[in-house]
Amino acid sequence: MNKLSLENLKLLGIIASILCIMPSDLIPLAGYLLLLIAIYYFSKFYKDMKIFTNFLLSFIFSLVGVILFILTLFLTTGQFLQNTLIRISYLSLFHVFGIPIIVLWLFLTIGAIFLKRSYNLLAEYTKSELFKLTGLLILIGSVLLIVIIGALIVYVGLIFQLISFVFIPTKRK
Repeated sequence: MNKLSLENLKLLGIIASILCIMPSDLIPLAGYLLLLIAIYYFSKFYKDMKIFTNFLLSFIFSLVGVILFILTLFLTTGQFLQNTLIRISYLSLFHVFGIPIIVLWLFLTIGAIFLKRSYNLLAEYTKSELFKLTGLLILIGSVLLIVIIGALIVYVGLIFQLISFVFIPTKRK
């Protein structure tokens, strides 16, 4: 992408957002990586690297949260299996499932805060208020992930992310 035009960046954001909402394991990951690239170029286009920095921090916190979730799940499952020979208790079940879920929830929520900051800046530059709504929906959804309904709100936020990129005005007034 040697020419940074708003139309090209908009198209890159649309393609990345479509991949992010695909029902698969690896395709959304490719979408998030493409979105990371798109946000980087939006930052360069608008000459404000805070857009990218906040998005990158969001990406890192979310990725670390998923990795820690998997690691704590494996570690606590191993301890749980050793303890099942002795006795099963609610506390041991909490250690197996509760701790990994809380760790994931915490990191995803922190990541959503940085995502909201990034999208608020992008909304200012693109003059598309939909990015603010997208960031807010994903933040609210992340906070409510602990009670499961948040997953639906995050997914709606991802759909609004796509809509936000579609409705970026390309003509400057």
